[in-house]
Amino acid sequence: METVKAALSSRREEKVQYFARLLRGTFATDHLRDVDEYEEFLGVLEDLTFREIQVLVALDQYLSQNEPPFDERDAQEIKQYWNECLDSLSDEADVPRSEITAYLRRIGRSGLLDRVRVSASEREVANIGSGMLSVVVDDELVVPNSRYERLRETALDSSDA
Repeated sequence: METVKAALSSRREEKVQYFARLLRGTFATDHLRDVDEYEEFLGVLEDLTFREIQVLVALDQYLSQNEPPFDERDAQEIKQYWNECLDSLSDEADVPRSEITAYLRRIGRSGLLDRVRVSASEREVANIGSGMLSVVVDDELVVPNSRYERLRETALDSSDA
């Protein structure tokens, strides 16, 4: 019943589709651990705006399609890579470039991104070698986490639609 209420209150057809996929995915897949996780994801989808979801999905797509082609100790190349990532997020989600980090902070509060602290001496040279591709937000990195992966597989992935 909560899914129906959330879908009815949404003004975006795309968000209604996310709610439908979440409900269908709960019964058709094993991506969710239990009813509590379903309710948590329902709350996340209700809380995030469609544009925030677009930024999150664009971040995931960019990071999975653009392996960093550089030595992780080269601060200039890292900075260029992240600037290109932020530009891409801005274009994909139609958000002003100057606002992308604010969107990432807001999305981070949803529990779908992990924040990894970077010390001041490592700010320019973050260790991203072990698959922890991310975007630098102030002194922290943000990376999509396993909760995001389960939500994506259950509700955001439209390949089954």
